[in-house]
Amino acid sequence: AVNYLKYEQIYTRLVVRNQSGQPIVFGVNEKLQGTISFQIMTLRGQPPTKLETPLFKIQDTMLQAGERTNFDIPLTQYFRFPHTGKYRVRAIVSHAQLHNSYMTEYVEFNIVDGNVVWTTQVGIPLEDKNKNDKRTYSIISYYDGRNKILCLLVEDKTHIYGLTKLGYEIGTGAPECQVDKFSRLHILFQNSALIYSYFVYDTNCV
Repeated sequence: AVNYLKYEQIYTRLVVRNQSGQPIVFGVNEKLQGTISFQIMTLRGQPPTKLETPLFKIQDTMLQAGERTNFDIPLTQYFRFPHTGKYRVRAIVSHAQLHNSYMTEYVEFNIVDGNVVWTTQVGIPLEDKNKNDKRTYSIISYYDGRNKILCLLVEDKTHIYGLTKLGYEIGTGAPECQVDKFSRLHILFQNSALIYSYFVYDTNCV
């Protein structure tokens, strides 16, 4: 199963093939409407929180007989996973012209905490209205099922401002990090023996 870091954006790719023997049009008209909905089972831990109705509308798409297309859908647009655990998700494809809906097999994934390899707390620059607030930068390592990934998390006690992937961990430990006078975080990240990447993020993870 694939692992995702808590608060990470999760996308699901659904491959739809037209095996009806005739063209199928997905449009705005009620007689042409097609949707993708999701069902999630919790195998271990607490269930996710629904943010909105987990229904993705397919529009402006036509599939000829035998043709297929891909849909990349942000699952975290419809569900929030504030707790670690193991989950199973499947998609259900419906169309107004088809008599039956079609369900995929369940796919398993894990939500994990990861390990904090570096962290620091900073104040908000004076020009910010919330100048008395403090935020925390954390470099987090986790195993996604194939590789170890390093991510930057920016948060305070009540809010997650951003989570972004920096790259693969190659066994050199935490990247070099420095905070400047504007509370921006400068990161020197080693990609390989001779290649480095340089990142700068502010307190909004931008």
